[in-house]
Amino acid sequence: MLHLPTTTDMSKYIDTPNIYLLSDFPIAPVKYKRLSKLVLYAALSKESKEIAEKICNKRIYSLTTTAFSKKPVSMKYRGLFRLLNKKQLEGTDDSETDMSKVYYSNGYKLNYGAELGQWTLAEGLDIWKSKYGKECIK
Repeated sequence: MLHLPTTTDMSKYIDTPNIYLLSDFPIAPVKYKRLSKLVLYAALSKESKEIAEKICNKRIYSLTTTAFSKKPVSMKYRGLFRLLNKKQLEGTDDSETDMSKVYYSNGYKLNYGAELGQWTLAEGLDIWKSKYGKECIK
């Protein structure tokens, strides 16, 4: 189990100040594999960094987010984000009917972080195409 960082010791794990990605919006199934990773490439772009800095009126160096997964890692974030910490959740019993409780109480809570401004939107698209978008290039 990794140490759970607090806001006061986040700098041990990632450059601060940072901004939190509340949702990266799930992608409906499409013929392109790993399209959800393209959303993450956009979130880490120089343009996103500029928007974050304008909103916060200060320099922002990194982005953090939380994922919930049945497994101890999320393949969606692998390669782009660093796993900062993970917590195994207590789970729910079989009688639970509230699906949000079932979803957010089983498996793992994973916190990820990455440096902002690694590429432009166009460069991020090119990187994604070279790794995952073979079927997009025809």
